[in-house]
Amino acid sequence: MELGGISRISYTPKWNDNRDLPEGERLSLVILPPTAADVLQSGDSEDIYAWRDDLAASERARGVLRGATPSTLRRLRLLITCTTDLRNFTFDGEPVTDPVEVWTRLSVNAWELALEVYGEIDRVSTLTEEQAGNSDSPSDGASSNKTDSATGVEEGAPRKSASTKKEASGS
Repeated sequence: MELGGISRISYTPKWNDNRDLPEGERLSLVILPPTAADVLQSGDSEDIYAWRDDLAASERARGVLRGATPSTLRRLRLLITCTTDLRNFTFDGEPVTDPVEVWTRLSVNAWELALEVYGEIDRVSTLTEEQAGNSDSPSDGASSNKTDSATGVEEGAPRKSASTKKEASGS
């Protein structure tokens, strides 16, 4: 019996009519579906505060994280741990590809984007590789870019630690 999960899923958010933009301007990212360990480590307040304090982040991000409740930190940990290859995310005219910086710099009116991605992480966490292949269509956010055409799943990318900054190529 196969016990591994899906390794990577390309995702193009629906938020703010993003999918109607030309391909080179669309926000996109790769979701690394959470493992059982990711979900189980949601843990108590002490654990989540230790994660926050150990996170490699800018001073601005650390300030945002210091003010967050344990519940918000748990959601941010999944967003940060389970996303990579963020493309076309810009702040003050500069591209930002680091998940810590992206998810801690969103304005209040862009928070729906974070909720959408969080919901997609939750959705794909329960899919088998075969089901993910069946749902690989632009209408549900998955993108066939960089995916196996038979399965809709990206292969072989290592998961990143929640405490490691991950730079991805950005536009």
